[in-house]
Amino acid sequence: MAIKDTSFINGIVKSREKYLITGEKFARMADSVSADEAFSLLRENGFGGEGEFCCADYEKLINGERQKLENFIREYCPEKRFADCVFSENDFFNAECALRLHYGAGDKAMFKTEGNVLLSELTAYVKGEKSSVPSHISKAIDEAKKLFDENEATGFKVGMIFLRAYYAYALKTAVKGAQKDGVVYEIDCKNISTAVRQIGRESGKNADNGYIDGGKIDLRDLEVITSGDENAVLKKFSSSEYLPLIKLALKEKLSGKPLVEFERECESFTLKKLKERRFETEGLFPLLLYYNYKINELKNVRIVLVGKISGADKEVIRTRLRECYAG
Repeated sequence: MAIKDTSFINGIVKSREKYLITGEKFARMADSVSADEAFSLLRENGFGGEGEFCCADYEKLINGERQKLENFIREYCPEKRFADCVFSENDFFNAECALRLHYGAGDKAMFKTEGNVLLSELTAYVKGEKSSVPSHISKAIDEAKKLFDENEATGFKVGMIFLRAYYAYALKTAVKGAQKDGVVYEIDCKNISTAVRQIGRESGKNADNGYIDGGKIDLRDLEVITSGDENAVLKKFSSSEYLPLIKLALKEKLSGKPLVEFERECESFTLKKLKERRFETEGLFPLLLYYNYKINELKNVRIVLVGKISGADKEVIRTRLRECYAG
């Protein structure tokens, strides 16, 4: 049962922050001479817990840390809606995996840890067996199954069904305030990314192919981005908080560069906005901030270790690091 005393919970959250990995530490890992040295630096923070592990075990450690984070939310989150929003991401992801596996297009290794719905229930529903899968997930499964049954399924179409369904549910369940704002930021960043990638494509004159409803930026505004008219875009978004992000996207896209910095900023945007309020100590905000710190930490661990194992240049690794805990 979740603890209800937020002052007590926030005290625990603050005590756990000292184990988070800072940007400075990730930079040291990127600069290390080998993947093994980077892994040793990672383990200095206690990442992955006890036990003997080597660099090749990084995914096992990441998954273990993700599981500990989710267990922490289950134990300490005092607001059911907050937790439902967090765990629903796993539910929709697992539902999509179960469906793809059923049609021979998936892999059991893809499943995430269980959210609010058991994997056995999702698998049973996909097979047409009796199951207690909630309607917000079953509707997405039914819609995607129809595509498979009519031989119209593509990875993109199926993925968008579950992505849109997840964000619709997240907007509905997220606690009003910072958590809901975070969901909106994610939606907008994904929509901007979709629009930018359609610049110059004959088939991309309409931005609705990958559009997700519920953000601050509507479809007509996104179509200004797909036009590729830099002046029109900058005029349209001159007063938007997303202007720096959009300018970076245009700079990379119109110069023919990969959208590396843009994607980094997209995945950092929500945490950057939350960090502007990092000194708040009331309510659920410290828990939400900690959760986002940890999620980006897991992304950065994978970026650094995959980069070091593959022999990537340290500067290449650094440019891909997401926003993280600053200490």
